[in-house]
Amino acid sequence: MKLEASIPYTADAADHLPAARAIAKGAIQGHTPDRPVYWLHTSGAGLLSFHDTENKIYGERSEIIYDDMRDIQEILSFPDHAFHKVVDKAVLEAGTVSPTTLRTAVIAPTTVYGKGRGPCYQRSRQVYEMSKFILENCQIPIIGKGQAIGSNIHVRSVTSLFMKFFEVALRGEGDGTIWGPEAYYLVEEGEHCWGELAHSIGEIAFNRGFLENQPKQIALEMDSAQELAGFEATSWAYNMRCRASRARSLLGWQPRGPSLEDELPGIVDEEFARLNGK
Repeated sequence: MKLEASIPYTADAADHLPAARAIAKGAIQGHTPDRPVYWLHTSGAGLLSFHDTENKIYGERSEIIYDDMRDIQEILSFPDHAFHKVVDKAVLEAGTVSPTTLRTAVIAPTTVYGKGRGPCYQRSRQVYEMSKFILENCQIPIIGKGQAIGSNIHVRSVTSLFMKFFEVALRGEGDGTIWGPEAYYLVEEGEHCWGELAHSIGEIAFNRGFLENQPKQIALEMDSAQELAGFEATSWAYNMRCRASRARSLLGWQPRGPSLEDELPGIVDEEFARLNGK
């Protein structure tokens, strides 16, 4: 078997259903079982905030932790209006139409941090936008009680998982296990509390002399948070807790990136330099 094509479908297209359908159609029509396509769709763990979004719960700590092996049927059964679900479902269903020709997997990173090594976009969003907001406004944004918990992952650990998939695809392995209708992979290696993270960023910024005064905590409603800091601010209010058991078990993946706590001073430095045109 010759590996004909491998498609990493990027996170910026995580909610673009026409693009997903076009990829599926082209892959199935243009390939055969002896020239298969391996489709790695990059989604996001925003799906796991469904309990909070459905019940309009903001900034409350949840003890719900989704495991992508143990809880896979629950994860796959979230309704279509949950974050990213409609495209995730389209990708996985496409792989059932002609499974020997199109082999699909959805990769859902949690909060990504760390500097990317690619030639283009090297900055992630949620933690970086929070740092930017604090540096620009000398304010610590807290939505609700600020107790929501997010899982997180270093960007190098995400890329190491993609490498695991590439290796498996090159060997032509994993039919019915690594690929297929249950091939939904969460990606995490740690957790953080959004309110505590905001305070840590404020402390780092002040101690480094990036702020003239100690930043003050402000209470934000969800609507005002999005107006002030963009859509990324929604993550600061939602619980997205999970365990990436599937990649660890089926692919032998072991994330080894620096922790978010270790990376945070560098993130604040980068945002300060970016804001000041350096």
